[in-house]
Amino acid sequence: MTPNSSSTQIDVLIVDANKPSLFKDGDLLIVTPDAVLGVIEVKTELRTKAEMLATLTKLSRIEEACRDVTGKDRVWTGLFVFEGNSDAQKRLLQATGESYNQTRRVINCIASARGFLSDTGVEEQTYTARNVDLCGIPTTFLM
Repeated sequence: MTPNSSSTQIDVLIVDANKPSLFKDGDLLIVTPDAVLGVIEVKTELRTKAEMLATLTKLSRIEEACRDVTGKDRVWTGLFVFEGNSDAQKRLLQATGESYNQTRRVINCIASARGFLSDTGVEEQTYTARNVDLCGIPTTFLM
């Protein structure tokens, strides 16, 4: 991401098809920061607040590095967690706030099959939670 460093492995990378790839072999893709449009981390479960904070901060740092290198306003960032419960939701919400306080970067979307979906396009530290049934999956939207 800089002349002296690179990002770590990213689960889902959304890239501009008009930009060249440096390397591609099956699912492995290496691109320059200007090709990155979005980054999504996919986790089976995040058990501790520390794990959550580390994942959210990683996304924020990648977005920041791409923005700094390319001058783009932002790169879309998201997190999908397969498993969780109401306690995990609370920890993830706390970790989201802590990550924002540390990085001043907003994660665009946080989704969990048992947890919540967050589209936090506005840089605010307060969120309103609304429980809904999304296609049979209990989901909490954070707005």
